[in-house]
Amino acid sequence: MNIVNRLIIIILAFSLTNAQASSYDDAFDVLMKYEGIIYHDNPKDPGGPTKFGWTLKSYRQTVSRNATKETIRSMTKDEARILYKKYWWVKYSASKIKSKKLAIQLFIAQINMGPYRPNRVLQEMVNDICDNNIRMDGILGSNSLKYINRCAGLANGYPYYLHLTYKNDPEVSAVWKWAKKGLRHRIFHFVDL
Repeated sequence: MNIVNRLIIIILAFSLTNAQASSYDDAFDVLMKYEGIIYHDNPKDPGGPTKFGWTLKSYRQTVSRNATKETIRSMTKDEARILYKKYWWVKYSASKIKSKKLAIQLFIAQINMGPYRPNRVLQEMVNDICDNNIRMDGILGSNSLKYINRCAGLANGYPYYLHLTYKNDPEVSAVWKWAKKGLRHRIFHFVDL
């Protein structure tokens, strides 16, 4: 990782508020239970070299198009923590969910499944359970967040709702055999949070 990227990461670290940091730190700790903390470069992994859950492919798409294998290999846990905060926790609005448990669940699901599908599942759940009619577009804007934060008890059902939705999704069914073990471990960890 070059010096400019490292300086940006250090600056971002100091911009975190304490309230946001405590929930986020818990979310990051949960994430690290399931993501690889050592560098590996498995030719069968479509994301390429990986460390702390960051693949070279996702890093290039999210952080820097110029990233190399060495960028991933040299990443520290603190750098990964700061990057997840900026590019996932804040960007996709888990930071704006009032329920700490639901925020962590959503964050982990977004990272493992992409941000929009888990967001749509949450929007659908809010519509079903709390009789709302928010647009299920996968974007957690102010209207979605208002109703998500008003709808009680979502964290208790979200893992199950997410599991059933993905199990029955034709787009996911092709990879379900491969994905279900990892998803099951990550999704049902949420029940105990």
